[in-house]
Amino acid sequence: MNNFSIGEAWSQAAAFLSEHWKIMLILVGGSVVLGNIAQFGVFGISQEAMSAQMTAAMRTGNMQNFLATMAPKLGGAAFVAGVIQSIGQFASLRVAFSRGEEEVGSALGYGVVAALVSFLFWAVLTFVFVAIFAVILIALGVSGGALANGDTSGMAALVGTLVILVLLILPVMLYIGARLWVMAPAMADARSANPIYGLTESWRLTRPSQWPLVGYLLLIGVATIFVFGLLGAVTGFITSMFGSTVGPMVQSIVTGVPSTILAIAISAGVYRALVPTDDGDIFA
Repeated sequence: MNNFSIGEAWSQAAAFLSEHWKIMLILVGGSVVLGNIAQFGVFGISQEAMSAQMTAAMRTGNMQNFLATMAPKLGGAAFVAGVIQSIGQFASLRVAFSRGEEEVGSALGYGVVAALVSFLFWAVLTFVFVAIFAVILIALGVSGGALANGDTSGMAALVGTLVILVLLILPVMLYIGARLWVMAPAMADARSANPIYGLTESWRLTRPSQWPLVGYLLLIGVATIFVFGLLGAVTGFITSMFGSTVGPMVQSIVTGVPSTILAIAISAGVYRALVPTDDGDIFA
């Protein structure tokens, strides 16, 4: 049985950043930049253009065509950007947990396999979750035709139902997030590309300290929303002069690089607090 300490987890995260910030900046920063280039450049995802197209579709009652056109583009952009950024996450964690013994090229190779397999795994789970969510909406009598046809009264009912469901689901998601918090670090430490191993190992490791972890995750979540929300607002104002495509991309990179690095360091700190080394070493 382990006794989780928030102070120890934070100290471990700080040690992780202190020891590996350079390689993190290269691997994670590079993956965030490449992911955003793929999202905004290759797939042409522009927030301003999307908003204008959605408004026009709602005005003309042509939401169905809009959704049919944008869904593949959004899905493709999210998948490619997510995989690229996950490669940086797994590779940086692998370098850290190997204490520098694994070469960066080898760690990147592991990251590619782990990221692809993990994303496919989560894509299947997400599809199942969305299907269940759709069944719940249908059972509650909420029709997706309201959104497709631009029916404002139907859309209001849909939005209201979604808000209620999200509020009910949030505590569950917070709990699951805490229990799966060390999934990626566990995989990287074992050099495993099997997400089922990471899921079960994370669930096992977090069981004795699940409620302190939920509290820690809530605390980190609130602080992150405040700090990076403020940073996003400031950078959004500054980068708005760069246009509807370049501006959001620059903003996403400026906020995404530090937030992703911090998230990885915190998860690594939680993992090391739950699984200390025999010699007490912290990532050095």
